[in-house]
Amino acid sequence: MKWLDKIPAGWMLAPDDMYLITDCPIFDMNPHEHGVLEFNYLQDGSCLYQIGEDEILLKRRHLLLFDSSVPHRVVFSQGCESPSSLLGGSFYACAAAPGCLPLQDLARGGELRSLNNHLSDGPVILSDAASYGTLLHRMLSEFDETHNHTYLGLLLDQLLMDVARSLDSTHIHPSNHVQRIKDYVQFNYSNILNMEDIASSVCLSKNYMERIFRQQTGSTVWQYLTDVRMKAACTLLTETDMCIGEIDEHVGINSRQNFYLLFRKAYGISPAAYRKQFRMERDETGFNPPHGRSPK
Repeated sequence: MKWLDKIPAGWMLAPDDMYLITDCPIFDMNPHEHGVLEFNYLQDGSCLYQIGEDEILLKRRHLLLFDSSVPHRVVFSQGCESPSSLLGGSFYACAAAPGCLPLQDLARGGELRSLNNHLSDGPVILSDAASYGTLLHRMLSEFDETHNHTYLGLLLDQLLMDVARSLDSTHIHPSNHVQRIKDYVQFNYSNILNMEDIASSVCLSKNYMERIFRQQTGSTVWQYLTDVRMKAACTLLTETDMCIGEIDEHVGINSRQNFYLLFRKAYGISPAAYRKQFRMERDETGFNPPHGRSPK
């Protein structure tokens, strides 16, 4: 079901809660669900969001919008930067107040098409959302002081329209997303700990990133990362005298056994045998065999 289909005709979104959390303590929130929309803008620090099957590392000046009817929670842990400062709000659907345009009517003009598609696929992340700060603080101030649903509805419409236009103006074809993923992996393979690291760095949800990468390449992101690491290991084995116990860590695999198994699966021989055979072939022919294949 598309996100907008959850909102009946003639209805608008009204605030259920708005908040500004500063100096966030270390805690794990229980998974919960409510309403139809939540946004969170991280002014400083970092935190981890778990939304359905997605895990998103939110960083400074990131703006996150998602369907809050999906189970979700936020985690402030010792692994996150501190202090964190989070401004957010949650919204539910209700009959449109006088003077407010129902959301379905607002969407009829096509402005919210891209936002609807993105929210239907998963969370929306804007990586540099500092320009939204003033609007978000106005919404928080209005909620705290007067709680005027009509005015808050208009401010939320403005936020949704601005985000939709930003998504339209920066629309990226999946193939371009895939290239960004590949570029990030190629330059950072030695430091990547998990899929969330990659997804956060390219501002995509983990599930969406994995889906478009498989659709475009026929492979998984993790397999691509492993391939890049194995090719880097081949270069170090053949062009340096670095010991194998250092090579596994250098390419981002902090387990000697795991490195051995992955290398043997990729090339059919052990790292030590690869180095030995490569050098024998080079000495016999006078040429370097191509990297990334098993020597004869």
